[in-house]
Amino acid sequence: MGKVCIDVWPTSKISLISEDLCIGCGMCVKKCPFGAITIINVPTSLESEITHRYSANSFKLHRLPEPRPGQVLGMVGRN
Repeated sequence: MGKVCIDVWPTSKISLISEDLCIGCGMCVKKCPFGAITIINVPTSLESEITHRYSANSFKLHRLPEPRPGQVLGMVGRN
């Protein structure tokens, strides 16, 4: 038997995806009972430029400027 790439518990509202095993097959999208999973292909080059990650299998912020003491930080763009 192979390794499990997604664990879905009927008693919980959280599914855990093994990002190390993920090949982008879309099985997790089909197995999620809440329709809460989507696959977004992010270029591999961004993986080294993660500014912040909220938790495992969660939202990542890439290429954001980091605040420095004594300097003003401004960001322009769409919300």
